[in-house]
Amino acid sequence: EEPIDVIQNIAGDNQMLASIVVSDEMNPTGEAISDHVRDDSSEAEMEKRRRSSRVVSRSQKYIDYIDSKEESDGDEESSKKKSKTDEKERNKRQTSRQEDPLFRSQEVNTSRISTISETDMECPECEYRTNTVSSFLTHLRSKHSTNLRLAGLILLCACSHEGYSERHSYLKTPQCALCETYPATAYGYIRHLQRHHNTTLCANGIFLTCECGFKVTSIKKSNIHNKKCDRRQFTLNKLSKE
Repeated sequence: EEPIDVIQNIAGDNQMLASIVVSDEMNPTGEAISDHVRDDSSEAEMEKRRRSSRVVSRSQKYIDYIDSKEESDGDEESSKKKSKTDEKERNKRQTSRQEDPLFRSQEVNTSRISTISETDMECPECEYRTNTVSSFLTHLRSKHSTNLRLAGLILLCACSHEGYSERHSYLKTPQCALCETYPATAYGYIRHLQRHHNTTLCANGIFLTCECGFKVTSIKKSNIHNKKCDRRQFTLNKLSKE
């Protein structure tokens, strides 16, 4: 009988242990379950924080991306505006340079369609054009083997003087009344008439007048004038019959 009682006691003890374990697991207010729940809630809270941090970081990255894009767009717009401004400045400088008469005079193109100024001389045989008599005469002589007389041309000065020589532009005395010579001074004019034409001013009914109004009719009068006046610009006039 004793062994049977011992076995029953052992079995009873096992049932008590099993009931204790089951009651601990099934009790919602038990200590073991509450600890497990607290651990799960802390892990869930940490997970939420991690997710919220990821969301914040992603939104911050997106904001940074938008800001960087706006800055790049602003830089592109500023660079475009700057390039447009530079292009306008270049066009403005080019336009002002083309309107400059000095720039136009340096252009190589000498088309007949272009505007010809009052001082331009155009070759009748080609499209050559210049505003200096010496260059024009050199062109006729070197390129076409001719001169003003053979080409049937004559030079017209702004003072209405017509001639074949380039010297008229810088000489201060008029052309000889009997030939095409341009004496350099009043004294030289009178000596030229005496030596080359064996005549005088009065014999031809002419005299030289200075800018100061002094009349030169002989070498003596020329010397008197040179002592009184430093001007050397003379004009040729006719003597009155009186």
